[in-house]
Amino acid sequence: MRTIWEYSSRTEALRLLHCARQIASGFYKANGFLVLPYPAPAQPNVVSFPRLPYLTIPRFWQRSSRLDIRTYPFTTPKDLLVTTQQLLAANPLPSPDFSLLQLQWSKHQNQILRAIYSLIPKYRKQIRRLHLLPTAFGSSCSFSSDRKKSEMYIWIRTDSSLTQIVEAILTSLTRADIFDTLGGTWSESEIVTDWLISFSPLNPLLRRLDSHWENALTLRSTRAKQLAKLKLKSDQFLTQIGAPEVDLTTIKNIDTTRFSPQEKQLFQLLLNKSPQLATFDEIADHLYSQNPDRFSLYAISKTVQRLRDQLESHGISGGFIQTHRGQGYLLAS
Repeated sequence: MRTIWEYSSRTEALRLLHCARQIASGFYKANGFLVLPYPAPAQPNVVSFPRLPYLTIPRFWQRSSRLDIRTYPFTTPKDLLVTTQQLLAANPLPSPDFSLLQLQWSKHQNQILRAIYSLIPKYRKQIRRLHLLPTAFGSSCSFSSDRKKSEMYIWIRTDSSLTQIVEAILTSLTRADIFDTLGGTWSESEIVTDWLISFSPLNPLLRRLDSHWENALTLRSTRAKQLAKLKLKSDQFLTQIGAPEVDLTTIKNIDTTRFSPQEKQLFQLLLNKSPQLATFDEIADHLYSQNPDRFSLYAISKTVQRLRDQLESHGISGGFIQTHRGQGYLLAS
């Protein structure tokens, strides 16, 4: 496997837009991340974001919320990318120093990859080229992959460690199967990776190479009790930079004309029940009272996934619909 390190004003502008999308869609809020002004504490549940005059770019937040960031480089209107690069250039920040991280990865990558592939050999040929994109912004790491070309792209914040690169690789390799085959969610994908890092034969290797390996456990950190002062600071910062507040009212007011009748029924039920849970029995009574033979937990999960996709198409994170295994679904506010 070949590793390519890439850093430029363009990759940093794309990273900023990637983070802006996750802020504007409510993804960070729905999944327990705190957005703090750059430079922010080096914690997995903290998103570092520069304090810049984003409202000088027309409809910056609205346009960012609708970006499709599943691939890299993701498609963004040329004028939005150019004006974002200009915004960064007009407010220069220190270029990230990734020399130590680059050296560590170069030294240990073959050993780490052998350990990963010994655990999950079916993915052995899925990475021909690994693109590491060092950045000052965002969460500790984010990823996308091009399976047809066997290429993986990882944004890695330069205050992160080797284990966070490993975390991104593991999550990228397993997520499609967890989402598409098992019908899993973001949090369930993350907990699989956290388990592999903590309890699989990878753990002794990571403990030896990285004294901060526990900082890569994403789900544990995002579910930790938030300090009230830090949460307040995050809320105030988002208000100062003009970021939209995504809440139940925002979700309630989206246009549902393109929803299927079943999606509309489920959406209304979740709205009416929020902040309480809609149980499987309640959903079955609501959706299948006229056709009980069509009821199954699989059918419900597919309807929920389509509803999450509908929210995403409106620039709202599908993560606001939360799964409670064995119980039902909750629309978070």
